[in-house]
Order: sequence, then C-alpha cells, then structure tokens
Amino acid sequence: GYPESYGQGNWDAWLTRIDEDGEVEWSNTFGSYSKDAARGIIQTGNGGFIVVGMEEIFDVAFILALDSRGDFQWKREFYQDIVIWFNDVYELNENELIFTGAINHNGFGIHDTFILKTDLDGNFIQCRCYGGQDNDSFRSLVPFQDGFLAVGDSWSWQSNQCGWVTKLNADLTVDKSVIL
Repeated sequence: GYPESYGQGNWDAWLTRIDEDGEVEWSNTFGSYSKDAARGIIQTGNGGFIVVGMEEIFDVAFILALDSRGDFQWKREFYQDIVIWFNDVYELNENELIFTGAINHNGFGIHDTFILKTDLDGNFIQCRCYGGQDNDSFRSLVPFQDGFLAVGDSWSWQSNQCGWVTKLNADLTVDKSVIL
C-alpha cells in the first residue's frame, strides 16, 4: 500500500511482513518525494520479494526487489512513454518473472495492457501488448493449464467498462478472449 503519514514523500510504497500471530516482522517504505504506491507483491523462490507499483507524479512504473528481511536489492523504472503502471507479478520459474499492467502503445488504444517477461534481475526477455481502440488493462494474471488466465477490464468493445478474461498460451499468444 502507501501511507501518507510517513516516508519520504506524499505517499511511499509501504511493505509490512507479519507472522502467523499478526506480529510485525519488518516494515519498510520505499519512494521519492512524489506519490509512490505498491500495487502488487510476490515472494520469490529465493525467499525475497518482488514489488510492482507506480510513481504518480512522473508516471513511472517500477519493479522493486527486496531480500527476505525487506531490505532493498534493486529497482527498475519504466517511464510514461513506455509503461504507465504495473498491476500484478508472478514468478514463472526460478529464472523468470511475468508482469502485467498498462502501457502507452502506438497503434492500439489510449492505453493497452501488456505481459512483460524478465529474468530475476529485472532484465527484459519478452513483451506483448493486447487491447482495442480504448483503455484496456489486465489486473491479474494466474497460471492456467499450459498458459495463463489474464483478468481485467476494457472500454474498447462496448463503449463502456466491461470485464475481460483472456486465456494466453505459454508463448503469450491469445488462445481465447471473452468480454463480460
């Protein structure tokens, strides 16, 4: 999340780990003087964490890596002309991460959604864009059969906001897409 009461800026990405009894093990904020917000987090196979989020003022999307104690490891930033924000992250295997969010992309709509693959250090492997003539965004991504289910919303097909479910193959091509 993002508190307004402490940290470096107006908001900072706020991460807290609690144990099974609800006791705080660690709590950290990460950010700059702008509004930073964490939007998704996973624990990786090595015990660390990958956090995705955005810096509102500069329209910067970020990937943040933390160790198992919540200490900063590395950060990758993507600027407004490429990525607007991240919504979700999933660890594919011990070597790859997969992300979804919204992107400014010439040739499609106002903003479209994307699936981005990186290695565990945040280095680019593959990116595919999806969408129609308006705003589209996958909000969540889960493994399903031999690929993924991507769930989100779209304004592109019925001129108002609709639910959107897409079955993606392992190579990130669309198997089937349904507007609800």
